Formats: sequence, C-alpha cells, structure tokens
Amino acid sequence: MIDADSFEMIETLTREALEAHPVWTHYEEPRDREAILSWGVPVKALDDEIARYEYCGPQPLYPVLQLEPLPRKEHLIVAAVFEAACGMALPGYVLEPHAFGLFVGDREFCFNRNLVGLSARTAGELESALAEEIERLFPLHYATGLRRHDGGAIEGEIERFW
Repeated sequence: MIDADSFEMIETLTREALEAHPVWTHYEEPRDREAILSWGVPVKALDDEIARYEYCGPQPLYPVLQLEPLPRKEHLIVAAVFEAACGMALPGYVLEPHAFGLFVGDREFCFNRNLVGLSARTAGELESALAEEIERLFPLHYATGLRRHDGGAIEGEIERFW
C-alpha cells in the first residue's frame, strides 16, 4: 500500500499500480493539492511530482491515500475482483458508473458505457482471450472491499457490457 512517504504520480494505470494501491484518480490543480498535502505528503515531494507532468501529455493519476472513508470525488478508479457468471474470477477496476476494466494475463480489456461499439469489440476480444462465450461471463459481479464517501459498499453487478 502506498503511503505519504512513497507517494508518486503515474501517467498510465496498470495492473501493477492497482496491486500496489487500490484507488487512483486524475490530478486536478489546485483542488487536489490541498487534499494530498492533508494526507502528509511533503510539499516538496508533491511539487516534484507535479513538475514531472508539466507537459502536454495525459493528466497524471495519483493514489488516493484516504481510503476510510473515500473522499467525495468523481472519477475514482477502484481495484475490484470480478466474478463471471461461469464462476471465473478476474482482477480489474471500476470507474462507477461509467466504466470498468478487466485484466487477463498482460492484457487490459476496457468497457465504457458511453462507447458501446468499442465495448462490443472489446467483449469479442475478451471472449477469445478467455476461450469462454460472452454469455457465460455476464453478469459480472464485482467487489472492492471499500466504501464510498456515503458509507455504501463499492460492489455491484454488470448485466452486460453495454
């Protein structure tokens, strides 16, 4: 688990990043700065991280160190374990209520409620990677072991890939 002394931003979320820490989000200056400093991250360490991402690339992601309760913030990416209808367990993440991702080996399969065509193609690729018919994978049940800012468990069911 990442703490204030090992705080580091990343450009791309990976399976390894989610294994190292269960909650990530995109950095938005200046609102996030105050929250990160309140968790005990040293000012210089945060400034050094921000300086690494002063370019025209993707917005960096940072680990959310406040896990109990999670802060009230949109777009939290939370590590999850998914159980397929056929009983297969898959690691992944949820970005409620819009998206989720699954990891199979070294591949990531992303689904987005707003990109139905892409999600359908991804479902076909997932079916091939798992050698399992998509109808036997859904519904997917997921659990994170964490709670939202309002106390509700971050868990649920995804009936279909949208």
